[in-house]
This record gives sequence, C-alpha cells and structure tokens, in this order.
Amino acid sequence: MAAVLRSRIQSCPGAEQIPDPGSRGGGISIRRQRAFLKKCRITVIGSDNEIVFGDRNYLEGCRIFIKGSHNRVVLGDLVCAYSLTIHVEDDGNEVHIGHKVLFAGTTELACIEGTKIQVGSGCLFSSGVSVRTGDSHSIVSCQDGGRLNPSADIRICDRVWLGRNVTLLKGAFVPADVVVGEGSIVTQGLRTANTVVAGIPAKVIREGIRWCHERISS
Repeated sequence: MAAVLRSRIQSCPGAEQIPDPGSRGGGISIRRQRAFLKKCRITVIGSDNEIVFGDRNYLEGCRIFIKGSHNRVVLGDLVCAYSLTIHVEDDGNEVHIGHKVLFAGTTELACIEGTKIQVGSGCLFSSGVSVRTGDSHSIVSCQDGGRLNPSADIRICDRVWLGRNVTLLKGAFVPADVVVGEGSIVTQGLRTANTVVAGIPAKVIREGIRWCHERISS
C-alpha cells in the first residue's frame, strides 16, 4: 500500500506537520525538526524507508517519490528548495543533501538500483538541473547480451554551482568549488577543484576560481 503525505501550511514557520505515516499503510519513517513544507507531496510505495528533514528546511512545490524498500532521503539543515523532485526506485538507494543548499528552480534528483546521490554543503542548483544515477533502461551487447550501462553513484562536493539546464549522468563526480556552465553535461568524474567547467561533455575552461552568492562590484 502506498503512503501518500501532503504538506499542510501552518501559521508558524517551522511548524509544518506531516500526518502520521503509520495510518497510511506504513513503510516510511519521517523525522523532521523545524521544517516548513508548502504545497509539497510525498509518495512512498514499499517498506523500511526513511526521510529526514534537517533544521529550518523550506520546501515549496516539491515532490518526493519512493518506490522500493530500505531507501533513505536526508536533507541537511537550512536547505531551501523550490520545485525540487526526488525520485527513488528499487531498493537500497540513498539521497543525501548537505547543509545550506539552495535549489532555485526545477530540479530532478533520480536515484535507482541501489545507488547514491550525495550533495555537499553550500551548493547552488539553478533551474532545469537533472541528476540521474541511471538510464532507467538497459543497453546490452549484441555479442554476449551483457549490460553496458549499469547505474552508478553521483557525488557533488561542497560549494558547487550548477548552472541552468545542467545534467549530471551516472558516475559523475564534481569536486569542491566548481562552477558548471549552463547547458553542460557531466558524464564522468571531474578532477580539479576551483574551476569553471562547461560543454558536452563538460571540460575545464578556467582554473583558480571561487564563487559566491553576492554580486561583487567590479
């Protein structure tokens, strides 16, 4: 049986309460501190799943969908998300988001086949971002029938800025203090921190940088 939980807006920020999942078929444990959810939806089909909201999370128009068992979704403290979708299928997956992460627009995190998406602290996601640990379908060899596209973990280190319409595919690794340019596709592990990367596939175009949220006067 699916557990379907819809957020309710409360008058006090941080006082958002989620109905007891035990009354909706079980299969999910939700832990939260002062998380505020607005127009969000959580759907869970399976057993022994867990969702953890950190302190002072703010989520608006977000969706969490879990189909499977023994999965875990963790949001750190001070996460702010608009139109974020977390989609988990199969068993033993984990989505872990660090502290002070901003999802500024439509973003999809999709985790399948027992893989993990790890997002470091202080990251910024622009709109149209897609992060997927698998292809959802199999590509097989005509010679021996073996699968050629297994799913793989994705790791985004601290203070990474992903521009508009960036895509991270299975096995992607983004080091700390990296800016990924608009429309880029990261298909493998990048190696150098403090860089700007761009293109298809994404490659280093500038080194020795750092970024900040503030617009600094030139």
